[in-house]
Amino acid sequence: MAYQTAKGMHFLHSSGVVHRDLKSMNLLLDSKWNVKVSDFGLTKFKASLKNDDDAGQIGSVHWSAPEILAEANGVDFILTDVYAFGIILWELLTRDMPYYGLSPAAVAVAVLRDDLRPTVPADTSVALNSSAMTGATDYIDLMRNCWHRDPIIRPTFLEIMTRLSSLTGGETGTATNTSKSSSSSGSSTPGTTSMTQMNTTGSWSLPTHSVSGSNSGSSASSVDQKTGAVKPPDGAMAIVFTDVTRAASLWEFDSEAMLRAMVLHNELLRALLVKHHGYEVRFSGGGGGGKNGNAAVGGGNSGEGSFCVAFGDAARAVEWCMEAQQALLGVEWPEALVAHPGAAEEWGDVDDRLIFKGLRVRMGVHFGEPRRLRDAVTRRVEYHGSVVNIAAHLTTITHGGQVLVTREVYEKLRGSELAQEPRRFIKLGRFEAAPSPAGVTVYELKIRSLEARFFGGVAPASEGTRSTQSGGKSHGSGSHSDSDGEQELGTMVGEGLKYKEDTFLTSANLCRWVIDFHEVQLGKQVGMGSYGVVYRGRWKGVEVAVKRFINQKLDERRLLEFRSEMAFLSELHHPNIVLFIGACLKRPNMCILTEFMASGSLADILGNATVKLEWKKRLKMLRSAAVGVNYLHSLEPCIIHRDLKPSNLLVDENGSLKVADFGLARIKEDNMTMTRCGTPCWTAPEVIKGEKYSEKADVYSFGIIMWEVITRKQPFAGRNFMGVSLDVLEGRRPQIPGDCPEAVAKMVKKCWHEKPHKRPSMEELVTFFDGLLGSDHADTLA
Repeated sequence: MAYQTAKGMHFLHSSGVVHRDLKSMNLLLDSKWNVKVSDFGLTKFKASLKNDDDAGQIGSVHWSAPEILAEANGVDFILTDVYAFGIILWELLTRDMPYYGLSPAAVAVAVLRDDLRPTVPADTSVALNSSAMTGATDYIDLMRNCWHRDPIIRPTFLEIMTRLSSLTGGETGTATNTSKSSSSSGSSTPGTTSMTQMNTTGSWSLPTHSVSGSNSGSSASSVDQKTGAVKPPDGAMAIVFTDVTRAASLWEFDSEAMLRAMVLHNELLRALLVKHHGYEVRFSGGGGGGKNGNAAVGGGNSGEGSFCVAFGDAARAVEWCMEAQQALLGVEWPEALVAHPGAAEEWGDVDDRLIFKGLRVRMGVHFGEPRRLRDAVTRRVEYHGSVVNIAAHLTTITHGGQVLVTREVYEKLRGSELAQEPRRFIKLGRFEAAPSPAGVTVYELKIRSLEARFFGGVAPASEGTRSTQSGGKSHGSGSHSDSDGEQELGTMVGEGLKYKEDTFLTSANLCRWVIDFHEVQLGKQVGMGSYGVVYRGRWKGVEVAVKRFINQKLDERRLLEFRSEMAFLSELHHPNIVLFIGACLKRPNMCILTEFMASGSLADILGNATVKLEWKKRLKMLRSAAVGVNYLHSLEPCIIHRDLKPSNLLVDENGSLKVADFGLARIKEDNMTMTRCGTPCWTAPEVIKGEKYSEKADVYSFGIIMWEVITRKQPFAGRNFMGVSLDVLEGRRPQIPGDCPEAVAKMVKKCWHEKPHKRPSMEELVTFFDGLLGSDHADTLA
C-alpha cells in the first residue's frame, strides 16, 4: 500500500502537480486493495503556486508540515507532500489515529514549538509481522526521514519507492497483508517530543473514568488480531447466534453502565472464540428479528449486542455456548446495570446457587451448509442462506440465558461424550421456519452447573407417566412426541417471551432515539457543522436538521460510545439548547437529527449589517446563551462543549439563542481530521497547549463571543491559523472598544483570562446578565 501511494504521488509530482492535502482518508482502495490517490481539493500545478493567493492555505493539520503551519515563504510543496506521507507510514505501522486527543490547534503548536510527531511503538516486531517486511529499522528510518523538520532531509517519492521496494524484497504489487494493530505507547522518536494524551475533569465529552482501554487501535483491529488465526470454515458447519436480551431497556436505563457492560461482553465472547476456534462473522445487525429472520449475515458486526459465529465442529460450538454462559456469570458487571431487572442477580430455588447476574445472553445453534462469499473489500468471509436464517430465527424465540439447538446439531453430537451426559439436552418440540416448510425440531441445552435455570412452560398431562429414553440418548423429561412438543414450545420459547423487544435480534436498535434513515426525507444542504454536513429535512412530518457525519467508518468502540452519548443526549430538555431528536446508526447514512432553527445562527445575525441589534437585545441574547451553556455544565456528568462559537448558537423565533453541537466529542475528533480547520479564535489556551481542561474552556470561548456581540467584528481578523494560536498563548486578545460599559468590559476580560480558575462560572455570568437587564427580561427568556 505504501509503495502504491508513493508511486501515485511520484506520478503527480513528475507531472508538475502537488497534492497539498495528502492523508490516509484521501487514499482509496479498489476491490483488489490497490491504492488510488484521491481528493485533489487543494491540488495545484506547482508553477501556479508562485503567484497564487491561497498558496498558504492549510490542509488537514495532522498531516501538515511545520513550514505549512508556520506559513513560511518559498515552501516546497513537493516536500510537504512527503511529510504527509511520513504520517501515513506511521498510520500503516500502528493502525492508529495520529495525535489522538489533541485539537488541531494543539497539534499545530506542538509540531512547531516542540517538534512533536506521533509516538513510534517501542516494539515494532508485532506491527511489522510480515514475511515480506525484512527491515523494521529501515521502515522506521524512512518514516522519520519523511517527516523530518528540515525539508532537505526528506526524500523524493522516487527515492521512497526504491527504499520501499528493497524493504519488501521487490514485492510491490497489491498488498493483501496489512500490518496488525499495535499500541501507540512506547518510546518517542529521537529528537522529537513524545505525544501525551489530553485529559478532562469530569467531562461527558471526554470522560476520564470511561471504559477501560486506550485508543491503541480500533476494536475491529483487535478483533482481527484475535480471530486472524481462525480460518473461516467451509462446507457444513455450526452457525451460532448470540443476543443480549432487554438491550433497549438497559441502554435507556443507564447508557454509560451499558457501554461498559457491552465492552466486557464483547471481550469475553471473543476471548472464548479463540479458545474454541470459532470464526466471528460480521453482520449488519438489527435485521434478524420477527418471523422472517435474517436474510443474510455479512457486512460488519458493530458490537451492539448480537454475534454470529461459525464453527467447523458442532461440539466446539456447543462447548463454547456453555463456557460463555458460565463465564458471563463471573463478570464484574457495573453495579448500576445490575440494579435493572433485566440484569439483576437471581438465585436457584433449591440450592441457592447464583444462576443469573448481569447481561442475559441467549443463543441459537443450527448445523448445515450455508452459502459462502468473500467480501471484495474486507476479504472476510460471509455466510448466507437458510442455515444462517434458521439460527437467527431460533435465537429470536429464545429466553435470556437459554441455549437452543436444532435436531441437526443434536444428531451431529450423537455418540459424543456430551450427548451421553444425563439430561444435557431437553427436547422442546418443533417451530415453523420460513426456509424449512416441515419446521425445525428444537432442543434446549442445559448449561453445566446452571441446570437450575428454568424458563417456564406447560408440561403435557402425560409427562408424569413417561420415562426417559434409554441408550444414553437422554433428552430429559421433555422427550415426548412432536405434537406434545409443539404445545410446550409455544410457552417455553417464542410466545413465552415476556418483553416485545426480545422478539428481535439486536434490540438495542429499538431504543426510541434510534431512527431508520428510510423515514427521513433529506432536503437541501444548509451548512457544515463541526463534524459533518447539515441538511434540512423532514422526519414523520417534523422539520429537522440532519447532520450527516463525514467519517462513516466508526469502529466498534466508537459506535458504542456514540450510542451511549445518544442515550444521554436524548434525556436533555431545555429551552436554551437545541433539541436532540434521534440518530441513524447504519452506514452510509450515520447522522443525528435535531430540531431545525429557521432563523439561522448568531454568526448570521452578527454578519448581516441590515439587522439592527439594540444594546439590550444583545444582552438578552448573551444571557440566553449563558443559560443554555450553564445547563450543560450543571449536568452529571458535565457536558463541556469544546466548540462554542457564534455559528453554534442558533436563534429561535423569539430571538433567544439555543446552544447546538454539544456532546459527541469523539465523533467530532474523528471527523476533525477529515476536514480542513478554521482558525482557533475561540479556543482556550489550555486546549491549544493540549493540557488538562475543564468547563472553564467554554467560559473562555464565551468571552470571545461576548466581544463579537459587542463589536459585531471578527476576532483576530486577518490573522492566520498559527498567528491566532500564538496570539492566544502569548496572552493577546481582541481590542475592547472604548465606549463599552466598564462592567461588561471587565467581565469579558475575566472570561478570557489566561488562568482558568480566574474565569467566572457560567452561573456567575447568568447572574451578571440578570443584574444588567433587571427583572423585565424574565417574561421573554427561559
